[in-house]
Amino acid sequence: MKAMKHAHKRMYASVVPHQCVVLSVDPGERSGWAIFLRGIDIDSGEVSASSVRVIANIIFSAREIAHARNLPLVLVRERPFGGRMGMNSSGASRVWKAFWDSSGVVKSRSVTVYPSTWRSKVLGRGWGNKPRDVVRPEEQRVAKMIAGMATVGADEAAAICLGRWATHAPEVLRVLPKVRTTKTRRRV
Repeated sequence: MKAMKHAHKRMYASVVPHQCVVLSVDPGERSGWAIFLRGIDIDSGEVSASSVRVIANIIFSAREIAHARNLPLVLVRERPFGGRMGMNSSGASRVWKAFWDSSGVVKSRSVTVYPSTWRSKVLGRGWGNKPRDVVRPEEQRVAKMIAGMATVGADEAAAICLGRWATHAPEVLRVLPKVRTTKTRRRV
């Protein structure tokens, strides 16, 4: 008898933002980060990957925002591909994940995604596989519109765009707590 494989139910991007707080990170020697609350960018910036105290404070702030609103918190990191000078994205990604795991949050609420995945959804068709130096100006243009800011740093822009993707992504929905619905019986 052949074993039946269970197919995963295909999930699609949500039209409305997920009911959560997203901390999105573009890891690297200089990491961009952004905090989204129910789809709205409320804070963002750039930090050196060696500034461990600042990274811990960013995660703490995101955790406090989520806690104050009784919402789940999700860490979304660009999947490292390595190869950068200094601390590569893989090493920086591990720093963020280590602080995440030690910060008292639900460890399994962490998602990694390749740049091509989020870029093609946020920047549009054709931007997914372009080289980083070509795509950076477009990331900054789109991030300024998302954040409503006049200027954003290059790494900050990537984190803002990544956060926009995450607030609607099925990959994020998979790690959120399942919403239970209760059936009510009608008494006759």
